[in-house]
Amino acid sequence: MSAQREVYATIWCGSAATAYFSGFQVLLHSIRQHDEHRPIVVLMDSATNCTPTADGPLLDDIAERHAPLIFKHVNVPVRNKHCLRSMRGRRVNGSRVTSRPGLKYMFLKFALLNMTQFDRIIYVDSDAMVLRPLHKLWSIPLAPKFTLAATMAIKAKIGKAEKNCLPNGRLYGVSKFNAGVMVIIPNASEYSRALHQLGHQALMFCNDGDQTPFNFLFRRSTRCLPHTFNCYDPYYIAQPATMWNRSVDRVNMSGCVEHASSLPHVVHFAMTSKPWSNQSISRGLVHTAALYQRWASIANRWHHVDASAR
Repeated sequence: MSAQREVYATIWCGSAATAYFSGFQVLLHSIRQHDEHRPIVVLMDSATNCTPTADGPLLDDIAERHAPLIFKHVNVPVRNKHCLRSMRGRRVNGSRVTSRPGLKYMFLKFALLNMTQFDRIIYVDSDAMVLRPLHKLWSIPLAPKFTLAATMAIKAKIGKAEKNCLPNGRLYGVSKFNAGVMVIIPNASEYSRALHQLGHQALMFCNDGDQTPFNFLFRRSTRCLPHTFNCYDPYYIAQPATMWNRSVDRVNMSGCVEHASSLPHVVHFAMTSKPWSNQSISRGLVHTAALYQRWASIANRWHHVDASAR
C-alpha cells in the first residue's frame, strides 16, 4: 500500500487569532515529528467562511512547513436539525450561547468516508498531540469487517473505560467509542448511508458533539483500539495497560501506557483544561503537567518561528 494513499486528517475552522490555533499548529508539528512522508489533509467547511481570508498567507506558510499538507474544503450536505439544536447551548439575553461553538464543524468528519482516493485515513482532533509513531494503526486489519477503529469511551467521573473490548475486536454491549482519534477506511456506500441516516433520524441529540451520530451509525462496524492511541483522561494517562505484551489484535487494554514511565501514542486534551487556555491543570496531576509542558515547548518553538518570519 502506497504511503501517498495513506493520510492523516484533522479539521480547522477558525481564525489564526484564536488560542485554538496554537493547538492546531502543535498537532501538525507533532505528526511531522514522527512521519515526514504521509500527507496531512486539513478539512475546512466550504459552506461557511469559517476561516478569515486574511489568514490565507499564514495557512500557506503552514502548508509549506508541514508538507505534504492539503487544505481541503468540503461540504457535508446533511446536517441533522435535531442534532444541531442540541448543540446550540443555553439562551442568554435572547440569544443562544455555547461553550463549544466548533462542535457544528464536527460533521465534516463524515466527508472522510467519501475520500476513496485514499486507502486509509488516521483522523486526529486538533486538541490532540502525537507523542509516538502510529505504525500499528497503518497495519491493523480492518476491511471488510470494520469501517473504523477507535478507542472505547472513558467515563469522566471515574476515569475508567466503560467495558473492555471483546476478544474479536468489537465494542462490548452498548459501550461507546470516542471519535477524537479514528482510523477510517473510506467507503462511498457507507458515506451515502451516513448522509441518509443523518438526514432522516429524528431522535438524535449531540450534547457530546459528534460522538452520538458516529456511535449511532458505526458502533457495530468499529474495531476497538488500545487507549494509548487516544488517551484523554488525566487519571488514565499514567495507568499502565494490561495485556500489553499481546498483539494489537487483542486490545483489552485498561490503560494508556506500557509502563508508568512511558508515553501514550496520542494524548487528547478532551476532558481536561486545554493547554492554551492558561487555566490550572485539571485535577493537578504531575504526569498531566508534564504533557502540558511538552505541548507548551512545541507551541513556544513555533511562536518564535512565526516572529522571526515577520
